Amino acid sequence: MTADVPAQDAGIVSASVNSAQQMGGSIGSAVFNTVAAGAASAFHGSVRTATLHGFTTAVRYPLAALLLAAVVTAALAGKRERPTAPKPGSPRGRWVPVRRPAGGTP
Repeated sequence: MTADVPAQDAGIVSASVNSAQQMGGSIGSAVFNTVAAGAASAFHGSVRTATLHGFTTAVRYPLAALLLAAVVTAALAGKRERPTAPKPGSPRGRWVPVRRPAGGTP
């Protein structure tokens, strides 16, 4: 994500990435706590059962998001060329992209 950033901009890019991660964690925690509280308050039963229902409901949403992100990542990662070490006889320091066989695994 930050690999193609010029050296003079590396500090601000790193700070931006760290800030985005902190904000994402805070917002995600707030959203899923709200989901848990809403599910628990809407559940009719004992306090213990309602709390369990709230937490179970709140865990299902991030799990679904994680699985969706894994599928999207796998789909996008398969379309990208990865660099390899230089082949014998090629100019030093030159990277040769790897091409995956059609329909096969790497």
